[in-house]
Amino acid sequence: MGITTEKITARITRQSLRDSVHQRLLEGILSGQLANGQELSEVSLAKEFGVSRTPVHEAIRQLTLEGLIEQTATNKSRVVALDSNCVQEIYEMRKILEVAAVNRASGIIKPKQLEKLAESAELLKCALEDQDWANRALDLDIKFHELIAEASGNERLNTEIKRYRLLLRAFCQITGNRLNLMDALEEHLMILNALRSGNKIAAANAMATHIDARRDAVLSEFYSEAATT
Repeated sequence: MGITTEKITARITRQSLRDSVHQRLLEGILSGQLANGQELSEVSLAKEFGVSRTPVHEAIRQLTLEGLIEQTATNKSRVVALDSNCVQEIYEMRKILEVAAVNRASGIIKPKQLEKLAESAELLKCALEDQDWANRALDLDIKFHELIAEASGNERLNTEIKRYRLLLRAFCQITGNRLNLMDALEEHLMILNALRSGNKIAAANAMATHIDARRDAVLSEFYSEAATT
């Protein structure tokens, strides 16, 4: 079954073709425009997106690894349900992992690394009118969480955080309006300030608050009823 909704097929313009197709498919799953159990045809998707089958195949493969698309007994791809409870579980796992990482990183992360991140964050606060501000804010978000995960010193923890962030990267893109990004930037600064002062408890609490806020942004975007309960 192909996709007929214009919102899904629009704006295949940024990042690599695979990432763009991945993001549009994820948006369709999150919004319900791609229904639970709907079969996906690589040929139809490629035609409607205006790309070759290769990026569509790669995007479907990635979404399969992320647990959002499954293969049927006849080797066809179909959408797995992604309701508000699923999103909340994803962010619950993210909070468990990243709070553990910031706990381990506190006190051992290099001060120069923290200063560099803090400097980048402050520069962003002073450049809100720049045309590429949103992209820079998203890039900083990636670097911020990667640094803390790596500084935890636990390679398995780092690997699990990376696995979840493959999925969350698309969530960030979808909800990456200026207001959400500005809020996330302030939350990052709170975490950084706690790490710079060596306050492990404050850093963990700030990270938990940050992830809860990003969860609520996703729920508000796609599941407004769940966000208010």
